[in-house]
Amino acid sequence: MTYPGHPRIIAAAVAALGFWASAFVGTRIVVEGSHSGNAGSFSPGELALYRYGVASLTLALLACWLRPPLPRRQDLPRLFATGAIGIGVYTLALNTGQQSTTAGAASFIVNTAPLFSALFACVALKENLRPAGWIGLLVGLAGIGLIALAEEGSGLSTGALLVFVAAIAWAFYQIIQKPLLPHYGAFGVVCYAIWIGTALFLPFTPGLVEAMARAPASHHATVVYLGILPGALAFLAWSYLLAHLTVARATPLLYLVPVLSLLIAWLVISEQPQVLSIVGGLVAIGGVALSRFGNRVKATP
Repeated sequence: MTYPGHPRIIAAAVAALGFWASAFVGTRIVVEGSHSGNAGSFSPGELALYRYGVASLTLALLACWLRPPLPRRQDLPRLFATGAIGIGVYTLALNTGQQSTTAGAASFIVNTAPLFSALFACVALKENLRPAGWIGLLVGLAGIGLIALAEEGSGLSTGALLVFVAAIAWAFYQIIQKPLLPHYGAFGVVCYAIWIGTALFLPFTPGLVEAMARAPASHHATVVYLGILPGALAFLAWSYLLAHLTVARATPLLYLVPVLSLLIAWLVISEQPQVLSIVGGLVAIGGVALSRFGNRVKATP
């Protein structure tokens, strides 16, 4: 029997949160056009193809042993949506946004996704959101606005808004994949999502080939790390959590990712977040906490 405090649940949570927190920093290092002080090697699309190509190969090797169930015809639209939204839209929006957004700020914005997961559940799962939930939404959006202003100094940062799009895509991914888990399991869902997402990145192949030829060895090593650990294994660990916990119980754990990301960015690339970004991030996470903890959603009978 697997329960919330089971060692497997704890190990999966630690793996997913830790690897995803480090992914913001790794992406910041290798993406072209980044303002992190390092010369990036890959465009957002090239990095997406490279990273998830590595993840796809990793999962393909594991699939030879674990053998996920073959897709059922009635599940094909939902499986495609998990890959297109959870991998395709999420990754391109996040990679592009991080060209002009710090790793810490990006992690704060993305991890407002649990709030939107709750809102989408109101529609998909017919749940009622009480007044505190709507107040939490407004507070969270205010926090995102502060981060966006901090990143540009004046006006809204396009990068911050793209990271916000990634947060919405991630929230959709939580809802879409849940019905697939009983039949395909965590491994099967992640395999099909990442394989489909990778296929959508194939138009970036010509540019990736050229970029790989000029990229330094350290950037290749970083992308391989992003593909195997934050890519394949972290997604697998998170889907394992969703297979054993409800979305409402699992997603609050994501609030730890921004804190870990800020710490890793400070230690690895000496990235100093602006004070307004920190304040905005805390406001955004506070809005999520208000929605999730201050006022539980109540299912309609």
